[in-house]
Amino acid sequence: MSSHIEIGDTLSNSVICRRITIVGNAYSEGDVLIEGNFVGDIQAASIRVGPLAQVEGNFKAKEVFISGQVEGTVIGGRVVLDKDAYVEGDIYHESLSIEDGAIFKGKSYQAKYDGVGVDAPSTTSAKTLNSGASTASSKTNGAPSTASH
Repeated sequence: MSSHIEIGDTLSNSVICRRITIVGNAYSEGDVLIEGNFVGDIQAASIRVGPLAQVEGNFKAKEVFISGQVEGTVIGGRVVLDKDAYVEGDIYHESLSIEDGAIFKGKSYQAKYDGVGVDAPSTTSAKTLNSGASTASSKTNGAPSTASH
């Protein structure tokens, strides 16, 4: 069973607390802070993943700041992986910052963020995106990638 959650508004932040697990998709016109566990897709103005958070799903936001663990595809204008971040999946971004100590297992693609997602590559430019992708892997935990597009 799939669920759809509408959270927040443009005037407030939404917080998923540390002792909460949510399964489903979330959409917010405001900012979302995840401190707990989330399984599903999230679309918001900005998304912050706290250092103890565990997320399995895909993100879309103008700004994405990750300190915790994320498995899935991240789509954003500005994406920041801080020193405690663990990301397993691909990142589509206008700008990407990876701090020393962050673990990123996947590919990054620079693409224009239009507020809804990224510009989809045409079949002729898909080869260019794939050949121009940067791959980073710092540490491994033996888990297979679950990212999907």
